[in-house]
Amino acid sequence: MWQDLCFSFRLLTRQPGFAFIAILAIGIGIGQATTTFNSFSALVLRPLPHMEDEDNVVYLEQVQAKAPDTRLNLSLPDFLDVRARSQTLDRPTILMSRTLIIGTGDRPIRLYGTSISAEGFAMLGVKPHRGRLFHPDEDAPGAAAVVLLSHRTWRQHYGGREDLVGKAITINGAEVTVVGIMPPGFGFPENSDAWMPFINSEKDYPRGNHSFPVYARLKPGVTLDAAQAELQVISQTLAQQYRETNDGISISVQRLRVATTADIRLLMHLTLGAVLCVLLIACANVANLLLAKAVDRHHEVAIRIALGASRGRIIRQLLTESLVLGLLGGLVGLVLAVWDNALIIGTIPVDLPYWMNFDFDWRVFAFAAAAAIISSLIFGLAPALQITRNIALELKEGGRGGVGSPRAQRLRQLLVIGQVALATLLLIGAGLMVRSYLKIQNADLGFDPRNLLTFRVGLPPTQFTDKAQVRRFFAQLTPALAAIPGVEAAGAASMLPSNGIGLNAFSIEGRPRPPTLGEHPFAVAREITPGYLQTLRIPLLRGRDISVTDTIDQPRVLLVDQAFIDRWFPGEEVLGRRLNFGDHDTPEDWATIVGVVGTVPQRLEANVPGFNVYSAVDQQTNYFLTYAIRVQGDPLSYATAAQRAVISVLPGIPIYTVQTMERSLLMSYWHRKFFGRVFASYGLVALFLASLGIYGVMTYTVSQRTQELGVRMALGAQPQDVLRLVGRQGLWLVGTGLGIGLVAALALTRLMSSFLYGVSPSDPPTYFVLSFVLAAIGLLACWLPARRATRIAPMASLRGS
Repeated sequence: MWQDLCFSFRLLTRQPGFAFIAILAIGIGIGQATTTFNSFSALVLRPLPHMEDEDNVVYLEQVQAKAPDTRLNLSLPDFLDVRARSQTLDRPTILMSRTLIIGTGDRPIRLYGTSISAEGFAMLGVKPHRGRLFHPDEDAPGAAAVVLLSHRTWRQHYGGREDLVGKAITINGAEVTVVGIMPPGFGFPENSDAWMPFINSEKDYPRGNHSFPVYARLKPGVTLDAAQAELQVISQTLAQQYRETNDGISISVQRLRVATTADIRLLMHLTLGAVLCVLLIACANVANLLLAKAVDRHHEVAIRIALGASRGRIIRQLLTESLVLGLLGGLVGLVLAVWDNALIIGTIPVDLPYWMNFDFDWRVFAFAAAAAIISSLIFGLAPALQITRNIALELKEGGRGGVGSPRAQRLRQLLVIGQVALATLLLIGAGLMVRSYLKIQNADLGFDPRNLLTFRVGLPPTQFTDKAQVRRFFAQLTPALAAIPGVEAAGAASMLPSNGIGLNAFSIEGRPRPPTLGEHPFAVAREITPGYLQTLRIPLLRGRDISVTDTIDQPRVLLVDQAFIDRWFPGEEVLGRRLNFGDHDTPEDWATIVGVVGTVPQRLEANVPGFNVYSAVDQQTNYFLTYAIRVQGDPLSYATAAQRAVISVLPGIPIYTVQTMERSLLMSYWHRKFFGRVFASYGLVALFLASLGIYGVMTYTVSQRTQELGVRMALGAQPQDVLRLVGRQGLWLVGTGLGIGLVAALALTRLMSSFLYGVSPSDPPTYFVLSFVLAAIGLLACWLPARRATRIAPMASLRGS
């Protein structure tokens, strides 16, 4: 084996050009495959940090029978019923996001907090870095306030003080005891900074309020199917007991990792499949190079076999040479993967969840090694078998019967056809992703996102119990922001477009009230301040806007958008009609439609329509709002002035999630842009490699037919005749591969349909344009060798014979 390796290295040093091209081709393929596998591993394979036996940790959600694709969190009463009745789930845990404010005066700091069941961390199997976890009784009403801090918060805001555990700090204006520090890199559920016990308060969260993520651990010996069967029985019982809210709603359970990656799991599998296609194209290229090189080695191989070497011994030597190429390509691929991985992380515009780690680990190195070895077999075995075939005929006919035979030529042609087919499939997939992203980017938003600064601000309800004070704060803040020099308008909403979908059930006056929650119509409900429409430049089509006179002591009013009317009031006059968003038939539950506004689509990338309903902030109590201010110049330059305006209204209140509206929109569909770029890079590399393959085969064909072409030209053939003769073969290769690729694309791109916006998986412009581009580049790769064939000097070729 050592002798074979040494011989292989000597051969490569004698042919540096061949070695460079082959190693680069396989290195590009392995590099992209390794980078993609690393991302796949980070999402799907690597254990969640600091968590014991994650496969038994599950996530619960509720599903409506009439809308199975709509997933809901649990309501608090439903969670309490599940916890009391389940025999298969261990320590069901409820979560709720919270804003935690530390510091006072002009420099308050907002932490991303989470309320969690006291036994939640014990359920997850997480151990604290310092101190202890919550005691089971610390989530009971009236229990002393305690907090767990993340390792990052402990370091950044408290300097890593060793004596902090057991000390009291001020959170939301109250004294809270720090009982522990969580381990480095832990931020469950995503990137939490601090955790406090969840205090049950059913009166504030009725059964129809599906707001709470719920996790649990399967008890020892319990399967996922057994837990699902039990939850189905519990769901049916709740539907019978609480028909109005629970009829047609079931509880489903899935493993934590599956639930965490549900949105992009299929896309990651598609990406991994795409990059393996790139690797196969690279292997086909190297196989073609080896077949071409075999022409120069047929005498050597024939003589070695004639001197007694077995066919198996020769094949082993040739596979060793391929293995050396593959391993060197693997090293180059690893270098490219490290660079590509850093580039990928740098282009992701969002904060990654704490558990998503893109550092290379043993899985990645094992994958790269396996890819190098398997690739060596893929591109080395067929040429090795071909070289050693029909040796007797090779010796008899002086070297014309083996590697230059029609069988070898057909093999090379099949490799090129496969390359073109795979390149076509990848290009079509990439084109669909890019076209979908461009459709989203150029979609009609229903408002103007330019020159808008957005930020979140609010008053924690545990600190500000006076609802009148909360309403006064926002009533005073809006004009204070509008008064900032350079600010043209200011307004706020409970949610800005693209920041979420708050679906609320409602009933319509004069129509029968549906008996169950699942049968109610739903709309996207937002509470807004006066000036919100002007700030976002959402057109008021008729009626009036929300005004400062729409206060808590006045009859409730609503604005609806045109999509809402088209869905629920087609052809009817809606001004003056009343909707009920409450559970009872009381005056405060009814609101009158006073205006119609333009439609603002929700979640463009998810194809979610409008159906927007806007109510007045002053007619209810919102503790947190997202503000938008329209400014002159750079929006981010107004962030400091906005914070000063908040402090002037109420000291000690921070603003957070400060960004432009354009970036906020990008954050909602960044992954489509990201994966569009990834697929585009795969398609371009595949196109490049396939073009090289076509060029190589056609160049080889011309070299094999030099004497024939010389004879034809000596007998009177014109250059265009030779060009047509040689080009016909290239056209056949490109056309056949293109046809196979288009059929495969029509079948496989349907898997991408859920990730496309405004584009069909069989989108004609994408197929036509990219087919034309690939055909044109393929024809160019054919034309260059064919043109060279027209310059063959007939006498020179005849003398060579």
